[in-house]
Amino acid sequence: MKRNSPYGRRSKSTRNCIRQTTKKYLTRKSPPFPANLCPGQVKFGQHEHKLVIYYSKEASNGIYRWVKNSEVIGTKLSKQKTLAKRKSPPKRKSPPKRKSPPKRKSPPKRKSPPKRKSPPKRKSPAKRKSPPKRKSPPKRKSPAKRKSPAKQKRKSQTKRCTRQTTKKYTTRKSPPYPASNCCGQTKYGQRGDKKVRYRSKRASDGSCRWQKMN
Repeated sequence: MKRNSPYGRRSKSTRNCIRQTTKKYLTRKSPPFPANLCPGQVKFGQHEHKLVIYYSKEASNGIYRWVKNSEVIGTKLSKQKTLAKRKSPPKRKSPPKRKSPPKRKSPPKRKSPPKRKSPPKRKSPAKRKSPPKRKSPPKRKSPAKRKSPAKQKRKSQTKRCTRQTTKKYTTRKSPPYPASNCCGQTKYGQRGDKKVRYRSKRASDGSCRWQKMN
């Protein structure tokens, strides 16, 4: 006895079922064969579906299309299994559950008796006033401090003999130092008198001036 295959009968006109090389057939996941020229045949897919089997199945409008093998076998075998299985007897309905008796209401709570008021507190006796403090005798005045003798002002520190950079000092031939700050000192001149030595001497009026040394 031959068993009926889940794919149905295959037609004999399958000579034109040739692999196609056009873009339409090479870019799809289903097999690169025209389904109308391969009715009832089984082919492997391509790209991601290399291991998926496709079956050329006839649609309701008479046109053949590639369908996955799992869909075809699953639908036909499920129908055969349902017919083979016997119908299970209808399940008996479970008896209705008995209603639980209504809960009894708890008796109302008794009110607590009112609290007794505490007796009023007795007033504390008034505090006695403290006697007034005696006044302390007046303090004797301290004797007047003697005035300290006036401090003598310190004389300002002598000015340092430092080189000046103003026009008054840089344009002359004598040293660029203030003579009053360099009394008794010797310095070299400037410009044409670079090799000439000058000495700061005190004049009759008390001021110091630069004078050439022989």
